[in-house]
Formats: sequence, C-alpha cells, structure tokens
Amino acid sequence: MKSDKASDPRKVLTDLSALEEAFSGVRRLGEPPRKGLLPAAAVAAPAGRAPIAPSAPAPTAPAPVAAPPRPIVDDATLLREAMHGVRRLDGANPRPPARTAAATPPAAPQRSTPPTPPAPPAPPVVNPLREVVDTLSTQLDVARARITELEAALAAAGAARAEAEASVAARPLSPTTPAEHVGPPPSLREIATERGLIGDDELVVALRAVFDARRAAAMFDELVAKDGAGLEQFFAERLVLAAEGEAVPPGRVAVVVPAERSELREDSPIRKALSLFSTACLIHGKLRVVFVGGSPAYRRQLREGLDRRLDVRFVEGDQRRIPRTDGADLVIVWGGTELDHTVSAHFPDAIVIQHRGIIRMLELAAARIAG
Repeated sequence: MKSDKASDPRKVLTDLSALEEAFSGVRRLGEPPRKGLLPAAAVAAPAGRAPIAPSAPAPTAPAPVAAPPRPIVDDATLLREAMHGVRRLDGANPRPPARTAAATPPAAPQRSTPPTPPAPPAPPVVNPLREVVDTLSTQLDVARARITELEAALAAAGAARAEAEASVAARPLSPTTPAEHVGPPPSLREIATERGLIGDDELVVALRAVFDARRAAAMFDELVAKDGAGLEQFFAERLVLAAEGEAVPPGRVAVVVPAERSELREDSPIRKALSLFSTACLIHGKLRVVFVGGSPAYRRQLREGLDRRLDVRFVEGDQRRIPRTDGADLVIVWGGTELDHTVSAHFPDAIVIQHRGIIRMLELAAARIAG
C-alpha cells in the first residue's frame, strides 16, 4: 500500500504545485518571471482541501503558447533544475562542486640495497709516554726494594750496636793507671841542657864527639828530623859540593867531594841535568813550563840554571785550591817534595815525577818529554 501511495500521480502533482508556489518569486538575474511548472487544469485539490487557484496572467502580456507537458522526473532532478543559477544575496559565489581528490599514485617499490659491511675496528690508541712511565715504575720498584734492604740493614746494625753497648756496660770496671804524659820528643838542645852543657860552643864540642867516625852511621839512623823539608832547604841553600881548592860562593859551606861530583864545574851532575831538561823542552816546543811543588832552594836552582828562553813558573804544592796553569805547554807535578798528592788529581795531563832529588827529577822529566 505504501508503495502505491508514493507512486500516485496525483500526489506527485500536488507536491510539485506546492514546490512551485514556494519558489514562485525565485528567478535568474535578467530573466523574466517563470510561468508555472504545471498547468492549472492538471492540478486537482486533494480530498477535503480547497483547490489551488492558478495565478492570473498579466493583462498586458500576450497569451503564451502552451508548452508541451513535461515528463515526470524525480524530486532531486527538479530541485537541481530549480536551484540552477541561485546565489546568495551577499554576492558570494556559489560553492564550486566538490572535486574528487586525485588518486595518489602508488609508491614505487623500494629498491633493495646491499647490506653495508661493518667498519673495521679502530686501531688501539698508543700513548707515547706509556713506555717511559713503565720504565720509571720499574725503577721506582727497584728503588723501593733497595730502600727496604737498607732499612733492614740499618735495623740490624742498630740491634748489633745496642747489643755491643749492653755487653760493654755489663763488664766490670778495671782499675786504671794514670796516663803518662805524651808530648813531642825533646830537642837536642834540651838533652844537652839536661846533661849540663851550656852555650853553643859546648854543644858543638859534644856533637863532634858524638859524630866521630865510629858512631856516625848509628847516630844518623836514630836521629829523626823534626822538619824534613826545612832541613832539606837548609842543605840546599847553605851547602855546596866542591872539589879541593875550588872557590866557594860567600855564605855557602863547602863539602869537599871528588872533582867529578863538584857542583861548581861546568860538567857537574846538576848542570848536566839542567842542560838536558832545557834541551828537551826547546826541541819539543815546551817553552812555557810550570812546576807544581818543590822546595824554595830547588826552585832557585831551576830558575837560575835553566835556559833563559824557557818561561818557568812555580805553583805551591801544598795549596788546596786548584792552581791556574792557563797557557802552559808543560806541567810537571813534582811529587817527591812538599807536594800534597791530592793536588796531582787536578792535572790529568801533567807529568808526575815521584822523586825527591832535583837531578833525578830533571833526568826523568827530560826522558818523558822526549817520549
């Protein structure tokens, strides 16, 4: 029944008439009023309702030619046709028809890439100071071990000392005798005075009696010089070896010797030694000579007897400071006299002569210079 009512032609005509009445004043801009969609004779009033009077045509307008009846269409089509060209009174354009979004093209398939090989491991970082640190650490360990050993040895020494002190303290005290006076031996003059000799003349007579031919050798072995260097200097300055009848310099005591031993001859041993040394120095270019050590008497003999073309200097042999020998061609350390042997360490390139006598010293030095 419902489907029959919806398809009733009368019902459709009635709805269209109502729709035409509602849009009777609607028209396009610049278009004359539209006539009714349906002829008035075709609209019949439903039952129980007054018929709709058709609108009268304008009296001045000519009678239009009746249009052929329009085919029956659905409501949606009629509505679109009626609303065609309608726009809002504020002048806004009608909404454009909805556009169908363009279909998104399918994404291209991703190209498979070969797997990236893993990066090689980074080389280990080598600290350049590591080797030095290891060496120092090893040395430190060795030093610590040595310190431990020394501490143990020190503790053992302390224990031994304490034991020795305890042992000494435990010993009974022995009776002591008063110590005898210890001092320097008495001089020859003191012994002569104790004997009752007075004056130098009596002492000389006593000495002549002591130093006779029979007792001289024994007395020389027993007598000890208090100052050996002083006695040596006295002999060098006051004594001279001379042959019988030779003139002795003033202030010198002549000791008569055979002629071949005389120091006053041109060919005496001391003059020969001085000449030999001077010749060796001149031949080998040793013009500046420094003697370290030697008594004042020997220095005087060297200064007076050596060749005048040699520049001879002398340095005390007992001084503790390092002597200056700048510019010397030859340094001779004379170790047989007053020289303190610790001084020779200051002259590593010097000629060291370990002999007391001046003649033998000059002969040995000349041989060393000649090579």
